[in-house]
Amino acid sequence: MSGHEYEPPLTDTAYVMPPIAITASAQSTSTIRVIWGYTAGGGHTGSRVKWGVLGGPTVGEFDVPINSLTYIISGLNPNTQYLIQVFGLKGSELSPVSKDAQAKTHPAASVPASPTNLSATPTKNTMALTWSGPADASSYKISYGLAPSGAVIGSTTSVAAAHTVSGLSAGTNYYFDVQSSNNVGDSPPTRITRQTLQVPGAPAGLRATATISTLEVQWSAVTGAVDYVIRYGVEPGGTVYPLTTRLLRETLANLNKNTLYFVEVSARNANGESPPSRITQRTLDGPPLPPKPGPLVVLDTFDTVRVSWATINQPGYEVAYGLLSQHPQVIARYETEHLTWLLRYLSPDVTYFIEVRAFNETGYSSPSYATVTIGPDRTQPGNLSNPGRTFNEARLTWDAPQDASYLIDYEVTCPGRPVVRTSTREHIATGLVPEREYRFTVQPRRPEGPVPALSAVINVVTHDLVPPIRVTALKLTPSTPGNALLSWSASQDNVAVTGYEVRRNSGSWIAVSGTSYPVSGLGSADVFEVRAKDAAGNRSLSVTMTFTDGAAVATSS
Repeated sequence: MSGHEYEPPLTDTAYVMPPIAITASAQSTSTIRVIWGYTAGGGHTGSRVKWGVLGGPTVGEFDVPINSLTYIISGLNPNTQYLIQVFGLKGSELSPVSKDAQAKTHPAASVPASPTNLSATPTKNTMALTWSGPADASSYKISYGLAPSGAVIGSTTSVAAAHTVSGLSAGTNYYFDVQSSNNVGDSPPTRITRQTLQVPGAPAGLRATATISTLEVQWSAVTGAVDYVIRYGVEPGGTVYPLTTRLLRETLANLNKNTLYFVEVSARNANGESPPSRITQRTLDGPPLPPKPGPLVVLDTFDTVRVSWATINQPGYEVAYGLLSQHPQVIARYETEHLTWLLRYLSPDVTYFIEVRAFNETGYSSPSYATVTIGPDRTQPGNLSNPGRTFNEARLTWDAPQDASYLIDYEVTCPGRPVVRTSTREHIATGLVPEREYRFTVQPRRPEGPVPALSAVINVVTHDLVPPIRVTALKLTPSTPGNALLSWSASQDNVAVTGYEVRRNSGSWIAVSGTSYPVSGLGSADVFEVRAKDAAGNRSLSVTMTFTDGAAVATSS
């Protein structure tokens, strides 16, 4: 904010005019009254008042409605010269120029009170101070030193009730004194003691091992460090390249041969960075870097990829690959003197990137790059089936997987049964229980290295064609006139008898769970049949009993 009015020439678009007159006068040690006026018919809707210490920035502003052409500015410092500016307002449009005035607040009559609510917020090398000051203070004096009572290191003055002290040392305890000041004198100081934030120490043992195009940089671990920041460039004055790492060594690559570099390493935690450790190191002299290999040719077969390239022969080549979704993170690197390489044991349905670099004693070329997508998994046995089964056997057959690479043999498993290995594509499971479900898994076996093959699963239910033995000891025992109990001995089955069926006079069969059946309404002649059944639905031969005139005779059928 300058101390004079600024009135550039108005253009046709400057519709809002500033006031034509302004006066400002001090009312007290902390207030100034401003009065202004406009030419009639200007269409103004209000005025904007701005103020600040003469020669300093604007510290306040206020919009005044057009029905008031005066404003009292409060909260000012005593015995202080202020510059006041008034702009015209027309809706939201502000006049491009202002009408300005100056006024000096009255001097204070007594020494101001000491600041209150002094607080300090540290960083590793600064301290932000804030406080509350008395109304009659025109400025504040700040001084600081090493706690608890060291000599004053620095001092300054602030018009505002806030100041940031910089250039401090990390992890150091300081005291800070703040005094209120006006034309009469200075208040007693208000003191606060606070420590700057602790950052790690500078890394020790920084060293670099040079090749023609790289510097391998190493240093010792620093207690409390979360990570390390490396900055390097050509010495002197080269572009600075930053690098962050959690390791204690890094290789700076793609450097110029026979060139002096600077390397700085600082330790870092949540509070900030340590001072840097710095060295300079020259790279070695040597032949130029090799050219980039020619375009890559890739051929995938199941879980392998053959990558080939053409180039002028170089001492060696580096082949690197990784998941495309995680580029540039590399799964593995290989070196070869040939112009081809076979990548093995890749995962199905995954896209990989492949990079090939030529290298010599100077360093590595830029990479040739390709991507390849491995097809679906084809390692599962096909057409697993059960073409033959009996009540206690199951014959399993299957086709070889499309991808039979690395195949050793097949492992056939079933819960509760021994594991079987076979090199054929057939297995007969014996000793099964009739009418029971079995779950067989056929797993191709591979050596360690490739992705495990997919298994095939089949559920087999054995059948039961053997009926139960027919019942014996069928008899009819009268109980009351016209009523009797039909009973028999339990049947037997190769698996289990699940129940019995009874019918009378060739009627419908009635299911019975036990070995007896109550009969009522006996006539002069009745014929009863009884047979056993099992879970497979097999039924035994029936046993017949004929009841005639009070006599019962059992026969089989």
